[in-house]
Amino acid sequence: MRVLVAADGECSLTKELLNTRVGNIDKVVVADGALRHIDALGLTPDYIIGDLDSVDKDLLKKYQSSKIEKYPRDKDKTDLEIALEKALAFSPTELVFIGMFGGRIDHQFGNILLLTTLKIKKIMIEDFDTTSYVLNDKNVISLCKSAGFSLIPLTSEVTGVTILGAKWNLRDHRLSLGSPTALCNEFINDTTQISIESGSLLVVQRH
Repeated sequence: MRVLVAADGECSLTKELLNTRVGNIDKVVVADGALRHIDALGLTPDYIIGDLDSVDKDLLKKYQSSKIEKYPRDKDKTDLEIALEKALAFSPTELVFIGMFGGRIDHQFGNILLLTTLKIKKIMIEDFDTTSYVLNDKNVISLCKSAGFSLIPLTSEVTGVTILGAKWNLRDHRLSLGSPTALCNEFINDTTQISIESGSLLVVQRH
């Protein structure tokens, strides 16, 4: 089950790019004003969730057949948190996020750190020129050759970091929060494998 979650940041993805990188999407959950991204991508939302203070009202009318859940503006969770809870109710094996970057920097950091709590094996963040992955505890991914990639710790430390098939490989390495050690790596093979033992790691692949 692949579920797409749309956040209300910036999104310059095209439908063609999304189809090429992600493939078929089973469910679409939208956080408030991110409905504009879903409309531009030609997708149909299953759920539109949030306080609806930033959503285009004409677009909302267009998607009246979708399930709309309105919450108070004053609440203990962000619209994205609530949308993520709805997405998790589908028991997904894969989560794809769009609109996670751009806008307020506190929102961007909050959006990324929210993903460190998840136990889903494949968590992707799609943007026009990057695909990012969040790896949490004993996880592994394979990347196809592209312009390059960087690893950024999201927890105080990430252990067992192993990179195979890159210009600069690592084996059972420990990365600490704030360390730039694993930035700007390059591919030398058609695929590169990255794995960790514990912690949370952001992998940013440049296209």
